[in-house]
Amino acid sequence: DFALLKQGKSIEESLDAVAKHHPVFGNPEDISHGQGDDRPLPEELKDRINIYVEKQGLGNSEFKKKIDSTSTFNALVRQEIRNGNI
Repeated sequence: DFALLKQGKSIEESLDAVAKHHPVFGNPEDISHGQGDDRPLPEELKDRINIYVEKQGLGNSEFKKKIDSTSTFNALVRQEIRNGNI
């Protein structure tokens, strides 16, 4: 996010911030972009993830807590899949 760079964040910090709040899609076997639950998500999940996010609603403090409690948004998605919510 260029706004983060303009705020003085490094490229690494900016990428981490984006991955914390947005899904990263790609080959789940590619560990160069994260490991474990932080790995890229398959493109096939995009619609299911979008529906899940829409159901959470804007400004939902519980959803924000869930995001804050995981290392990346991808980790949250994988957690919610395991819990049967996605």
